[in-house]
Amino acid sequence: MALLAAATGLALHALPAPPDGALLFTLGLVGAGLAPAAIAHAALAYPGGRLADSLDRVAVAIGYLVRLGLMGLLVAAVFDPRSGGCFACPQNMLLIQGDPDAADWLSHQAPRAGAVAALALAVLVLLRLVRRPPATRSVAAPVSAAAVAALALTAWADLRSAGTLAPDATDRDLWLATVAALGLVALGLAWRPVRADRVRTALGRLMVAATAGPDDLRDALAQASGDPELAIVVPHPETGVPLTLDGAPAPLRRGRTAVERNGRLVAWLDHDSGTAVLSEIARPAALTLEREALGASQRLQEAEVRRSTARLVEASDAERRRLERDLHDGAQQRMLALGLAIERARVSAPAAQAAALDDARERIATLRHDLRRVAHGIHSVTLAEGGLSEAVLALVDAASGRVAVESLPERRVAPAAEAAIYRLVAAALRLGHPTRLAIDAGDDELRATVSVGGADDSTLAGALAHAGARIAALGGEITVTGATARARVPASGHAPTVAA
Repeated sequence: MALLAAATGLALHALPAPPDGALLFTLGLVGAGLAPAAIAHAALAYPGGRLADSLDRVAVAIGYLVRLGLMGLLVAAVFDPRSGGCFACPQNMLLIQGDPDAADWLSHQAPRAGAVAALALAVLVLLRLVRRPPATRSVAAPVSAAAVAALALTAWADLRSAGTLAPDATDRDLWLATVAALGLVALGLAWRPVRADRVRTALGRLMVAATAGPDDLRDALAQASGDPELAIVVPHPETGVPLTLDGAPAPLRRGRTAVERNGRLVAWLDHDSGTAVLSEIARPAALTLEREALGASQRLQEAEVRRSTARLVEASDAERRRLERDLHDGAQQRMLALGLAIERARVSAPAAQAAALDDARERIATLRHDLRRVAHGIHSVTLAEGGLSEAVLALVDAASGRVAVESLPERRVAPAAEAAIYRLVAAALRLGHPTRLAIDAGDDELRATVSVGGADDSTLAGALAHAGARIAALGGEITVTGATARARVPASGHAPTVAA
């Protein structure tokens, strides 16, 4: 509307003198100076669509008051064309009291006031442009620059009309230049829907691209908005709390634009507080953002499942340690005491009972050995105290088949990671086939390669299923190809933060 008012003012300013008809003549008197205030109004309201600052509203109101009130209505109220010598001029429909002296004074002073108002609005438009956030500045710059040029040209024309010079070709050139500047303002405004259409096309290509990821989407939105720091924020699938795509809390540091699809919130865009153009970018991006939000939600839930599984593994290990301790400190100690009691009884027992006591002593020793083996299977003290290398060598010594150890880690890593690889090796050795082991510890992960001779991939995968679940719970992975299993576990012993 402001741009249309500006065009109307410039058109009225170009009316022939005198125009035909009293209505057109009166409109020319009142509205010929309307353009500068309307141009400033359009520039200050762009791209948000309204005047957001109280100073802007006051400045635009004063501009309209000077350009329409002082230069238009007040002049029309005292200007009588015939008393001024223009007998061919139509009737002034707003004439209240003809006053040639007042009309002459206003013809010199009102344009000066109009020039001051136009220059003040030009300075305000320029200051607003400089103080805008970078993203909004890149969008508003064409419109603001053209508006400043139009206001400066209008001020020049006003100062010329306030003097005693008669209109000449310079005034015509100034009017044409102002029209050209207004055309540039219109082109700047028209660029906005074109920009949104280009964003829509780019997002459409991302939707069908198989390799497009969250970074590609964020880069496309950042480029479209002119904000390189733009971030995508998604709601938590259960609580709705704003999160980044990698699952971290997303505190509001700048502006935040909600993106909805079918009336349902799918994401937010964090951006510079003045990036009003995002309201147009967000609409075509809604479907793509919903896809990324769903992917992020899935990754968050998968991470939560892994964390829950890891907690179960930790609880299981703690229970294993408790059972091993109870067996060692309880049952084994009592059986040891029972064996010693039988040994003392054997010394003083009659010959008829000696054979029975010897048999009981041997049975107690066998039970103690079996109980020690069960306790070691529940929780390896060697693993806890000596580390993975010693625990694997202990398994190799107790294995029934041939085992070749190619490498063992020279340093210790997290107990959970060592326990996962230990369970993998123990499960493979229980098959009783010739086995080759290679275990090494890198900076970030513990790696193991286990080759079991005579075993196919289904047999080996089934034997290692439980150990594989433990490895996966820690954020690692295991692959079985033929008779060879390859596993890796984070050296920290827990799953890393899931990146989107």
